[in-house]
Amino acid sequence: MLGVDRFILSSDVIKKSRAALLTNHATLASSGLPVALELKRSGINLIKLFSPEHGIHSQDEDGKAQSNQIDPITGLPVISLYGSTMIPQENDLADIDYVLIDLPSIGCRFYTYLWSITYMLEAAGRAGKKVVLLNRPNLSQRVAAQCEGPLLDESSCASFLGRWRLPITFPFSNGAMAQWFIHERNMDVEMQVVAHQSNSINNFVPPSPAMSDYQTILIYPFSGLLEGINVSHGRGTSYPFRVVGAPWIDAIAFHEEFNRKKFAGIKAVPHFFQPMWSRYEKVFCHGLYFTVTDATLFRPVALACWVMHYLATNYPQQLQPATYPTAANPTGERHLDLLTGLSDSFTILCNSSITSDEIEKLTGCQDWFEKVNHFLQDKS
Repeated sequence: MLGVDRFILSSDVIKKSRAALLTNHATLASSGLPVALELKRSGINLIKLFSPEHGIHSQDEDGKAQSNQIDPITGLPVISLYGSTMIPQENDLADIDYVLIDLPSIGCRFYTYLWSITYMLEAAGRAGKKVVLLNRPNLSQRVAAQCEGPLLDESSCASFLGRWRLPITFPFSNGAMAQWFIHERNMDVEMQVVAHQSNSINNFVPPSPAMSDYQTILIYPFSGLLEGINVSHGRGTSYPFRVVGAPWIDAIAFHEEFNRKKFAGIKAVPHFFQPMWSRYEKVFCHGLYFTVTDATLFRPVALACWVMHYLATNYPQQLQPATYPTAANPTGERHLDLLTGLSDSFTILCNSSITSDEIEKLTGCQDWFEKVNHFLQDKS
């Protein structure tokens, strides 16, 4: 049972008060209906919605600014938190009594839904509004200690791809991360987390356009990092994030070296593809098509670091950092730094001399995990 289901069944008197909901329509109740509709039909006094990146339908283009609108499913006004501002404004919260939050998590720092939640927590605190977070499992289903850094350097790499100190991958739910951030950042906000009672995933729909299935969710922290360099990761194809390639890569040599490394939990085959849009539009790229074989063993960030090392070693003249303009970062500059959370990351990672021990040190975050996990166990 999901947090939204338990909230609907509860006798909480707050349900009669005026509420806003931060969500999108890829966020489903156990019935299979979008949570906004399920809550409204159950009698919750919803008066408005807030939407994150990709809009209320969750299917608009990556990085594209979204406008306020009327939701065609519920008829409620929708305030976009990925447009002219990412921060809820004071007047947006003035006519409500409390805020509901229910969004998917894929356990990846640069997937922006988590940061929309943090902005809402701060805004609700300033406005003196209670937050009720309707929790659900992390879609990545990572095992407890499965997280990889680097931990974000807030002094030089804070952005909407990562505001605060967090590794790139993590196993915790939105509810757990919200509790941790309230504690760590000394946030002055009242929050109730309505827990989910199972870690099973039902009624899967893509939480955003390119997250088409579980394979993509597992691979995204690997290939998504490579948005920061001049390779294609499959945007513009029917399998975004499942491939890595460029016109200047020898796919067979790339495949042979990948096989020699014997990476755990992941396999690849040579692949040749032509993006219809995005990087290398209508140009044939040569690279690899990836499949996760064991999600508990696969280390996406370590693999991304190896790919950057491999390309720097074999294609030093071709490999370059890449910009990636979005509504949150209109120039697209320093995209690799913002993804990795590591300043001057192209020099560090796209380097033929980086060693496996150095990569292991960069991606290690066990101390962070143990600190957060200990805090959450004390809360339970």
